[in-house]
Amino acid sequence: MGCKVGELSKDIVKYAYHYSHYLSSFDNEMELTKELTYKYLKGDTLDLPCKKGFVLLKYQGISLDIGKSDGHRIKNRIPSFVRTLNQIKF
Repeated sequence: MGCKVGELSKDIVKYAYHYSHYLSSFDNEMELTKELTYKYLKGDTLDLPCKKGFVLLKYQGISLDIGKSDGHRIKNRIPSFVRTLNQIKF
């Protein structure tokens, strides 16, 4: 048994969604507020400046996902089957 880390595509690792839950630290991390976490888990893109590349998104120290940043916004990579508002409770 194990966890899929990701896929190699054009010399870039595209990290798998579930892999982020096993990480405690990453080169590029961002702590989200409650409102931003809700927005991201709903499936929206976050307009936040951060370093370009992959970024580990956390809420209260819990790893949520590894998003992809272009330097100005973080694209949502959570699979659509996970994005259900009925299961999100704060």
